[in-house]
Amino acid sequence: MVSKSGELFGFNKLTASENEKLQKTCGISVFDDSDDQRFKIAEGNLAQPGQFPWVISMADSVDYVTCTGSIVSPRHILTAAHCVNKYTSTKLKCERNQVFVSTKQFYVSYGGVCTRPDSISCPKRDMKHIAVKKFAFLNDFHNRNCERGDDLAILELEKDLEFDELTRPICIINDDIRNFYDLTDLGFGQDEHKNKVAQLRFIKGDSRIIQNIGQFKNAEGHRTQPNICSGDSGGPLEGRSVFNHRHYLLGVHSYGLACGPHNDYGSTFIVHYTTFLCRMLGICRATQDQKDKSLIKFVPKKLV
Repeated sequence: MVSKSGELFGFNKLTASENEKLQKTCGISVFDDSDDQRFKIAEGNLAQPGQFPWVISMADSVDYVTCTGSIVSPRHILTAAHCVNKYTSTKLKCERNQVFVSTKQFYVSYGGVCTRPDSISCPKRDMKHIAVKKFAFLNDFHNRNCERGDDLAILELEKDLEFDELTRPICIINDDIRNFYDLTDLGFGQDEHKNKVAQLRFIKGDSRIIQNIGQFKNAEGHRTQPNICSGDSGGPLEGRSVFNHRHYLLGVHSYGLACGPHNDYGSTFIVHYTTFLCRMLGICRATQDQKDKSLIKFVPKKLV
């Protein structure tokens, strides 16, 4: 079922009090950073429960992971539009409709790091599951033939998540990229040998902004590092603020030439959408409200 034209307001926005609570809890991990190398693997580090409590996996069924995403509120997930457009059972046509009500359930798994039992590090599945209620794309994603650029989707869940140490939202970038450090890519994707990996992985590294269609691109000096792979799409490129040291969503994994250490990839740059996300989902940083007194009167670029 496709919603009426322009019905982006059909999303269940956060109230002001919900947003205030969100801003106090987002981007905080209880995981104690260490240099412990026991979990080091060739294609990246294996994440531990509670280390990145905002990262989720997406699947058509409970066991088959198609993409990764990030919790940004109790009921909203950010991922890549092409994950829903191409990889789920919906396989929507590249058309100008933006908001869709899910007719075939696909799932979000959250609250853990193991999608299935596999190896010593994942003796059992530790993730909970919830269905997606509706989702939306950006108009410019369709204008680019559903390829590169504006590759962002908003998912609304069937019911609100309950936050705890294993399930928390990530903050949304609201500052200059130069004010973030410890950039990290995360995903539930395949390894470089195209083997399905059961556990959430992360890769540390630096990135630089390229001046076209709001993308991140891997820095040339870091091309020998492991790269993101199939299944990592939609996952976060995150960084920590130099001011409060919280974790912020900087980018959403969009495309890559191939899996492996010598190939570049790009992520949709979230800072271009902060005002849009504030208006549509009610996820608003206090500093943004202070700087933009005319937010209520703001009219974003045409969406339908």
